[in-house]
Amino acid sequence: MDKLAAGAAAVFSAVAAWAYAVEAIDRGGMHFDTTSRSLYGDSPAAGGGRGVTPWHGHSKDHRPDLKPIRLTCFVNREGVPLMGTVEDGNRSDKRLNRAQIDRIVQAFSPEALRDLVYIADSALVTGPHLDALAAAAITWLSRLPDTFGVAATAKATAWAAGAWIPVGRVAESPHAATYAASEQTGTMGDRSYRLVVYRSSSLDRRKAKTLERELAQARTAAERAVDTLTAQDFACAADAEAAATAFRATAPRWWPCRTTVGPVTVTDKRPHRGRPRRDVPAPAHTVYRVRVTWGPRDEAAVQTELARRSTRSCSSRRFRRRAMTPPPCCGNTRARLAWSNGFISSRIRRLWMRCSCRSRSGLRPSAT
Repeated sequence: MDKLAAGAAAVFSAVAAWAYAVEAIDRGGMHFDTTSRSLYGDSPAAGGGRGVTPWHGHSKDHRPDLKPIRLTCFVNREGVPLMGTVEDGNRSDKRLNRAQIDRIVQAFSPEALRDLVYIADSALVTGPHLDALAAAAITWLSRLPDTFGVAATAKATAWAAGAWIPVGRVAESPHAATYAASEQTGTMGDRSYRLVVYRSSSLDRRKAKTLERELAQARTAAERAVDTLTAQDFACAADAEAAATAFRATAPRWWPCRTTVGPVTVTDKRPHRGRPRRDVPAPAHTVYRVRVTWGPRDEAAVQTELARRSTRSCSSRRFRRRAMTPPPCCGNTRARLAWSNGFISSRIRRLWMRCSCRSRSGLRPSAT
């Protein structure tokens, strides 16, 4: 094990490549993902030259008290691994994606790269990564992060067009959510990409909580604006109507809003001290005030907004139209979910931990 420690990943990849060739295993759609594994014991000092270094950071197995290391895996649609590494615990998914791109560029011939589809999560979609993929002419598929403006544009265009293509279920359960897709195009940098917007019949619970929080904040802000508006006195009805119109234009669209303007007689303060005479009326003048009435919340609009927020955008580069219509894209997603939920089979994971982690760092994996 100690002799293999320095090149365990290379040995594993060589054996896997031989198995791919002998068994004629398909490697057209290759999936890349990472996970973490928490370790017990004392870790070697950083930079000690003993392989991977566990670091405190985000633990995907929910053990923040332990130092994790990172595992990467590059598999086909059936989950057969081709490449894999053990990395320091503080390496981000973006850095690991870039390292994997460099590895496959070195390992595959230009002809093989043209037939390969690199499938990964949204950490793949960054400016430098897209440049590297384009330079190597690698076809790729990923979820487009919402941080890109083109994602919001694609979603808005898809909802405006309303031409959704049914693609069925991703999970095998008969009660699983069904999906529909809308194909769009977008530009990132100086290149055009194919975008597929997916909507689900099952709304995202996290999005629902966020939307409810935003609605509560919007209602609180609207009530404060109402208090400010109704406390104002206007000299004429025209000014009050203008203020009411401006308020309706900025009012939250989730609640129907109705404003009315009416005169109000206001008693003025007497100019002199002392008890006023009974036969002298108190001075007064007429002002105009705005009254605001809220209707019940528009639940249909809220559900529509939640459905919009629950959509996902997949982006790709250089997919052949006939080969990658929305249903096969959904098939790639199904294959990705099938292996990434468990990352890789527990048997392969245990072998990796025994061959790579223990021999390179001297630590043992946690029982979690």
